[in-house]
Amino acid sequence: MNPLSPFTYYFRHKRLALMLIAFQALAVTGLYLLVGLMRESYIAPYYTMDRYLSKFSLVQPDQGNALDPAVSERIRANPDVDRIVPQINVEITVPNVGGMFFPFRLLGLQEADAPAVLKRSNVTLKEGQWLRPGTNDLMLSEEVAAALNLKIGDTIGRSTDEQYYAAIVSPLKLVGILSGDARLGIVSYEFLERDEGYRRLAAQGLLVLARPGREAAMDDFLTREVADPQTKTYGLRWLEGVASKVEENIILFFSPIVLLITIAVALVVNAINQIAFTRRLAEFGTLYAVGRGKDWLARRLALETAGLAFAGWTLGVGISLGAMTALSHAVYAPKGFPFDPVEWEAFALVAAVPLAVTGFTLWSVLRAFVRMDAIAIVERGELSMEGEARRAKAGAASRPRPLDAATFYQRHRRRAALTVGATALMVLGVALLVFIMMAVFDVTKPGGANLKSMSLVASNGAGLDPGLVERIRSYPATEKVIPAYSLYPLDIVIPPVSTNYPVETYAVTAGDMAYLVDLYQLKLAEGRLPPAGSNGIVLPWALAKNRNLAVGDVLGDGNHPVYTGAPVLPAKLAVSGIFAPASDPNEETWLSFMSLEFIEPSRNDWKTGLSLIVTSRPGQKAALDAWLESEIGGEGISVRTYGKYQAFLRGINATGLATVSLMESIIALVAALALAGLNYIFITQRQAEFALLNALGFSRLQLVRRVVRETLLTAGTAWLLGALGCAVIVVYMYFGVYDPVGFRLNFFNPTPWLFTLPIPVAVLAVSAVTMTWMFSRLDPVAIIERRA
Repeated sequence: MNPLSPFTYYFRHKRLALMLIAFQALAVTGLYLLVGLMRESYIAPYYTMDRYLSKFSLVQPDQGNALDPAVSERIRANPDVDRIVPQINVEITVPNVGGMFFPFRLLGLQEADAPAVLKRSNVTLKEGQWLRPGTNDLMLSEEVAAALNLKIGDTIGRSTDEQYYAAIVSPLKLVGILSGDARLGIVSYEFLERDEGYRRLAAQGLLVLARPGREAAMDDFLTREVADPQTKTYGLRWLEGVASKVEENIILFFSPIVLLITIAVALVVNAINQIAFTRRLAEFGTLYAVGRGKDWLARRLALETAGLAFAGWTLGVGISLGAMTALSHAVYAPKGFPFDPVEWEAFALVAAVPLAVTGFTLWSVLRAFVRMDAIAIVERGELSMEGEARRAKAGAASRPRPLDAATFYQRHRRRAALTVGATALMVLGVALLVFIMMAVFDVTKPGGANLKSMSLVASNGAGLDPGLVERIRSYPATEKVIPAYSLYPLDIVIPPVSTNYPVETYAVTAGDMAYLVDLYQLKLAEGRLPPAGSNGIVLPWALAKNRNLAVGDVLGDGNHPVYTGAPVLPAKLAVSGIFAPASDPNEETWLSFMSLEFIEPSRNDWKTGLSLIVTSRPGQKAALDAWLESEIGGEGISVRTYGKYQAFLRGINATGLATVSLMESIIALVAALALAGLNYIFITQRQAEFALLNALGFSRLQLVRRVVRETLLTAGTAWLLGALGCAVIVVYMYFGVYDPVGFRLNFFNPTPWLFTLPIPVAVLAVSAVTMTWMFSRLDPVAIIERRA
């Protein structure tokens, strides 16, 4: 074997090489899975659910139910058009593994058009039967059916689950399962057109099928010449725009986390390499003395480090692909979201790991080589003649309590700083993800806080039966029944991934509006409540600040949008007032009101039906909600209560935290094994110390306790630093990210703080087990006699 080969040392020290490769492989695996699973759980489904738009384009009015005939004629006249298909669509919501919900269109197609759409999408009927025209039959892609836990013969509707099927006013029955390149939901055009409820809620438009090879030209035409404030076009360009935004969000969201963990990995590997470097001083001194320059030595060490780093990276990527494949088949595919294990964004981010490790180690070695003295290495086994001074300084710093847990690290401050720093960075990197997720959950809570004092009853089909209204009004726990139209004219943007959250507005009479304002103790920060019959709207403070709206601003004007991306509404609305924020953030609610008299003549244009706001007598809210859910809710009536809303939130939080817990457990394992390995190397360097203590009467259990106390000291210090870093970031998120856009965070939510604990606990546990095993093999006589 060539003694000057950069791989000779690690061929002679295979255990050290394998430890370094394994640690770096675990780090790469953890980061890859962190990015990959977050992408597949929270971001990729936005693209997946609309993939059918790569096969054809969808054109429909932004408001109202029917497309302008002139728009249809312009599209028909385009020579790139192969076929135009009339369609009506309604949206459902599909849950995914990570606890998020994604919109999905059910396309209402005529009998003659459905086969052409399925053929263009490369989709076929896999199971069941073809839908019958004019019936409530439904065909769904197998992935969507799996996500919704549906099988042939099941029905869906508001009464089944209002969160998923709010727009399904009349039940649909699943009769066929589809399979192919795109996810589709097909219902009967004639059924949706005939049903009064669907005519009010559904959007009529066109599916545009381009001639083969002209898809891009057709999409360009629709985007540039057809799309306007009154007409929306969805196609390949729109889909690519969504995908581009997804990639941008991934980079912005995960880069800081990956950077922190990469630095921690580089610190640990650099420490191990430096320990190996000190053991090879005689080798380097001899090579330097016989004429090998410092540059040559640095290149050799760089090659050694890079070889192991890229071996670990390759192994880590291989493990990641296997793990992602297994998770896709075992967890995500049964829930309707199978994925390709090759995640290019994850590849790009984990590529920094071997580069950082190699670069950091090379930088440390070059600093050491500056002080290298070949004679001092050969004669004394030290890097330079400065060793005497360091020993004298260390002796002067000796403590009178040599067995104290802090003694070792006070005499080896660089090792202490390294261990504490690497652990703190990993705590910060992983906990940061949880803090951001919980912040998003927290800031949306005011969207349903109104249900603390009211319940909502709505019809799934036509109007509300007067007898039903009177029955609710006469119930002993009912205080007031308020007719209202429920609208969603605006949404609020939630950082950091810029998701849009719709804010509900209630159109009620002036008297009922005053009652609700008093019930919720709302105060106007500026402006006034909208008068009866006016087009005014009063907004919550958070929405006004989020969208930078002021009293007098006009909403819904497509020619003069009040902010970028503002929706075009059936009628212009003027901001008449803005509610002040609640003094207690926990009591914040996003309540917005309009005039019922203004909406009522054009309620079909607003795609809304009459609902009931039901308030309870003092202390009777729970009884009222229970009665509404059990006695009023059913096939034709949907009921929204605070209990249902809380259960919905708990489900999202539980699923989301379970997904994040899986990701954190991987990083915690990486941290525990890496730092336990570092502790193992530190302990092996102290064999003489522990052998002497054992020979003097200290039991192995006492030695284990001492090491555990030392580890507890460093892990505890690291946790405090990591928690402090999290606190600083939370303060920045409050004042720098969320407060400027109208949100207030809950500093005292214990959940994200609990996620700072697993890494130090895992480090302590793994170190204790490792040290127990090591001390069980301790032979003090052999060590003292220097025979081991």
